[in-house]
Amino acid sequence: MSRVLVIGLVLLGVASSARADAGAVSAVSIQGVDPRIYLRALRPEPRALLELKRQPVDVSVAILEGHAERYLAEPSAYPRQLAPVEIELLREDETRALLEGALAAVAAKRHPRAAALIERWLDHDDARVRAAAAERFGEAGGSLAVVRELSDDPDPRVRVGACLGMGKLRSEAAVDALVQLVKDERDAERQVAALRAIGLATTAPPAGTSDPALQQAAHQAVASKARLALVVLEPKSAAVRAALDDVLARLQ
Repeated sequence: MSRVLVIGLVLLGVASSARADAGAVSAVSIQGVDPRIYLRALRPEPRALLELKRQPVDVSVAILEGHAERYLAEPSAYPRQLAPVEIELLREDETRALLEGALAAVAAKRHPRAAALIERWLDHDDARVRAAAAERFGEAGGSLAVVRELSDDPDPRVRVGACLGMGKLRSEAAVDALVQLVKDERDAERQVAALRAIGLATTAPPAGTSDPALQQAAHQAVASKARLALVVLEPKSAAVRAALDDVLARLQ
């Protein structure tokens, strides 16, 4: 079997996918695959988010309620050449991928308890999980004050996730909060993230989330507020200026 084909099989079938029933979830046997190929191929882009969006939302709810281990591949599914510590690292990666996928799925499917389910992960030890939770908390209609607080997190990934979460609230209050972050010259990366989030806030929300007429009026109000607030800004950073120009161009 060629190296390319092996990598393809790994990418298509090895990453953990959730199923409503208990048991192993590895779709393709990976016995005998070079561990270096397996480790390199699995980690860059977990497929859990896509897989969980295809599953009943109850699977994602169960994961966020603390049952992620039900949906992990059995230890015997990993290549025999892997040392126990390598398997443990992979299972940690898979658990993280399941959590990130579950956070996205409950928000995208507008589960009635989405905000509450997501909120419990906002103070997780893993910054990548906190970042995902911050973004999805806003998408689920969570508290602006809570998401705004996360934009001061020590980890830059969480600050970016919080900005995106505010943007996904798509409210005038969220735009006000994001504009204040754009004005804060101490953190150029957060400034750029806040500008991206303002652009996101001015896009139309997913269809079916509210009355079309009210939705259109709210969308126009958010866009107008964003234009008026951004057009007078003169950031010092070249990267921030470029991000600002991009958002203003799309708001014309």
